[in-house]
Amino acid sequence: MKLRETSSVELKADITDSFLKTVSAFANYRGGTIYFGISDDGEIIGLNNIDKKAISIENRINDTISPVPQFSLNILPDSTIRLTVLSGSETPYYYKGQAYKRAATASVPVDRQELNRLILRGSNINFEELASSRQDLHFHYLEQELKRELGISELNGDILRTLNLYNAETKFNKAARLLADENGLVLIDLAKFGDSIDVIQARLRLENMSILEAYAEATAFFRKFYCYEEIAGIKRERRERVPELSFREALANALVHRAWDVDAPINVAMYADRIEITSLGGLPAGLTADDYLNRQISALSNPILANVFFRLGYIEQFGTGIRRINQSYRNSITKPDYSVGTEAITVILPLFTASVDNLSPEEEKVYAFIQRKTSANRSEIESACALSRAKTLRVLNTLINKGIIKRSGDSRKTHYLLR
Repeated sequence: MKLRETSSVELKADITDSFLKTVSAFANYRGGTIYFGISDDGEIIGLNNIDKKAISIENRINDTISPVPQFSLNILPDSTIRLTVLSGSETPYYYKGQAYKRAATASVPVDRQELNRLILRGSNINFEELASSRQDLHFHYLEQELKRELGISELNGDILRTLNLYNAETKFNKAARLLADENGLVLIDLAKFGDSIDVIQARLRLENMSILEAYAEATAFFRKFYCYEEIAGIKRERRERVPELSFREALANALVHRAWDVDAPINVAMYADRIEITSLGGLPAGLTADDYLNRQISALSNPILANVFFRLGYIEQFGTGIRRINQSYRNSITKPDYSVGTEAITVILPLFTASVDNLSPEEEKVYAFIQRKTSANRSEIESACALSRAKTLRVLNTLINKGIIKRSGDSRKTHYLLR
């Protein structure tokens, strides 16, 4: 099978100095492999004087990349050379005074913000540990939550130090500011859309408050649109159109893992059939999309914040958020989806569609439409599902007889909804 270029693989027909940009990019982030003697389209060309060229590669890295990253060279039987560059801990790794990163299959210079992140990582410092530009901070909401969950009598200096929010050198850090009341920060922007993005039914912008209070306010906003009560006999039963657990986990993950050096809020877009939660910053260095989605590995971008959320019971064991979201949909036909990029992560939570066995394709289509709309009349169902009037009525009656949906109203006001 032919090799192809990816974000972690580069192919070079011969040896030119351009490969050194990629060495910098691989060392600065997740590592990668460069093959020499293979064309861009994956054809093996091979190299002459291969021993001398291997030495040349090694010398160029040692002479031009600062600091020198860990790497290995292998001469392969097909007269090609494989250069493996490991992700480094002494970032940034410069080539001719410039640090690089991978953008798809290209190696490009990092911008100032990204360079600052590399410098902090190379110094083993997180952004949240830096000194806050504001020191006039108060923590009434944090104190209230610590009293509720941990039973403290008051929030004093010793507790602030234990939570790593304050030290003698930096005083209050950026994590402390996020947790403080009236912090001057824009945190979460929520919008509930109607039938299209041109129709905004409700909007809530959470700013100048503790990140903990913003989390609570966002959850309350969610409940207005995706949770309701239904009378079943003499009881009121709570229903969730989107599992609240999944929303809380996704939002907590966004708050704890996002890059707070980006001056923009977390966006929560609420639609008729889904919720999309987008946080900026992408994956932490050293974490792949597969790690994030499947392996319960947690490389924390903000360990101080994560620790506070953990102590307060907002999140459980680190690295289990995605698993808990997926578990909340285990009995649903629809499943969560995830868009994981280098600049942002979006979690998509669809409406919960209960798994119903032994439905025909037409019954599944009608059921899904009613579930998405909450309530619909016969003509709406007929049009949306592309069924005849007679077929629509037969399907509706079948679903009623199976106890899956129910009819409400009389004559022209008749509509159908889930039981």
